[in-house]
Amino acid sequence: NTGNSSYYNLLNTKYGLATSTSSAISASKMIKPPLNFIRAGNYSYNGSWYYRDYYGWLWSGTAYNSYNAYYLGFSSDDIGPQSSYDEGNGFSTRCVAKETRDLWDIENMQDMTPQICQNTPTPNAYINGAAHNSDYSNIVSATSTTRTTDKNKVPETTLTDTRDNKTYIVRKLADGNCWMVQNLAFSPTANQVLTDTDTDLTAGRTFTAPAGPSTTGQTWSRYGTDGPHWLKPEPGYKYIKEQNLNTNGIIAGNATNASSGTPLESAGNYYDWPMATAGARDANGNNLVSADSGEAADSICPKGWTLPRNTGNNSYGNLLFTKYALGSNFTSTAKMIKSPLSFVRAGYYIYDGSWSSRGYNGWLWSGTVYSSIDAYNLYFYSGGINSQYNYYKGSGFSARCIAR
Repeated sequence: NTGNSSYYNLLNTKYGLATSTSSAISASKMIKPPLNFIRAGNYSYNGSWYYRDYYGWLWSGTAYNSYNAYYLGFSSDDIGPQSSYDEGNGFSTRCVAKETRDLWDIENMQDMTPQICQNTPTPNAYINGAAHNSDYSNIVSATSTTRTTDKNKVPETTLTDTRDNKTYIVRKLADGNCWMVQNLAFSPTANQVLTDTDTDLTAGRTFTAPAGPSTTGQTWSRYGTDGPHWLKPEPGYKYIKEQNLNTNGIIAGNATNASSGTPLESAGNYYDWPMATAGARDANGNNLVSADSGEAADSICPKGWTLPRNTGNNSYGNLLFTKYALGSNFTSTAKMIKSPLSFVRAGYYIYDGSWSSRGYNGWLWSGTVYSSIDAYNLYFYSGGINSQYNYYKGSGFSARCIAR
């Protein structure tokens, strides 16, 4: 009845036909290519035929209540993709192919669907499903770039963002979600108009990127009111494995994916919250820049991906604390920058035009508002993890995407 494999998604979301309203123009398109629906009428439980050539009824697989089920109903001037009626009626049936692909079958970030991630095996957090030992050394860190059912290996692949052909290492982790394990490095062109065809935008929405990236020294409003803004890492800071405390220099990342050679420690780009959320709008289109609560409905992640939430199944807290049982201590945080999590202490760009904490600390945006001036984010450093940290919306933080 709902979701990617529903009549509503097909007719309203994808083809833009009017639904649940009188629309002869839209309804006329249903019986023509490429849809080719048929107004076949129905056979009533009372033994009679009704409305052949006038109306069409097609069952869904979803029950409405104990005696009704959802169906698609349509006529010459009306489309109702979420109607319900007695289950004892003889309606027509059409079939939609079941998604059987998994993570290893796709090539592009934009190919991801909830079913593809679900079809991919979920690994153990710790070897053989045991609890972690005192130093977390039994974490499942081995990855597999080929299909496996071994739960002591983390499913991994490298996918291409079709918007700029950059590649990202993606893994299904123990929380059951598919995650980018590199920071987002999407660099839009000047005033590029992003659409829902390849970007995480609500159907029909667009987002216009700024005229270009900021440069070091450029100041931003700490509250995000002059955003969106983004910028690239400075030369010499594109890859960050850790800060060398003896020389105060950055150690370039050198851990690579076996299949692609892509450095895991890419710092990615830095985005203020209005940029990371592709305009800071909620599901109803309300602007969240100055709002004191709310969830951003959009992001600059590729289509099929989004920013993590502050709480719930697709949050950093659920991943790190609930599933991997990490704590806010040196032993736990050391695991964050290694496989399978591979977080990067990329630092951040301060709204006053300077850089901070590269190699020492990491900040990653969520899509959740904390207050009129702050948004939630994941903050981590060598001695602690805070999955519900909050800071100014005008800060230049990193972003990682989770499959929807």
